[in-house]
Amino acid sequence: MMIRSLLEKTLNDLKERLKPNNTLTMMIPGSDNDEFTCEFNSPLISSQLLQEFEEKTKLILPNDFKDFLLIHDGSLLFADPYYGGGVHIMSLEKILDLYIIYTRSELLPKGWYVIGNDDGDHLFVNSNQLNEDGEGDHYLYWSSLIDVDTDPTNLNCNFETWLERMSNNLGRKYWI
Repeated sequence: MMIRSLLEKTLNDLKERLKPNNTLTMMIPGSDNDEFTCEFNSPLISSQLLQEFEEKTKLILPNDFKDFLLIHDGSLLFADPYYGGGVHIMSLEKILDLYIIYTRSELLPKGWYVIGNDDGDHLFVNSNQLNEDGEGDHYLYWSSLIDVDTDPTNLNCNFETWLERMSNNLGRKYWI
């Protein structure tokens, strides 16, 4: 029996629930919308790009997030098919672009970078909480950009656990 990672299992389970037009129909109590779209980018073209990112930024990418980028270099999850929104998981190129902008503007704590967003809030990696091999369990934070220095929410998990929880909660912010 082949053992799959939690990341692979979560992505496969989510994709299996999608209709051919990349929509997912789910009844959510208290919601007017029962249909969502999910879009997955192509894989990162080379694992060498991950190493180049780390060398250029002097940051560490978490291993589970590297695995995600090698499967899908970004995605849009649980978006309304008519009004948009949803959870954006950024491509490596977008992460680097924002890192450069936010670092020059001194908007982020040292070692932090954005990997996703939803409704103006961001999903941050605090790479200071990763070991040099890219391993760590509690490195993800959720915050608005203006509160990242003072009041970020520690999600107390890694990327694959966060993705599984988001998928199980249909894109709702389960930590709020």
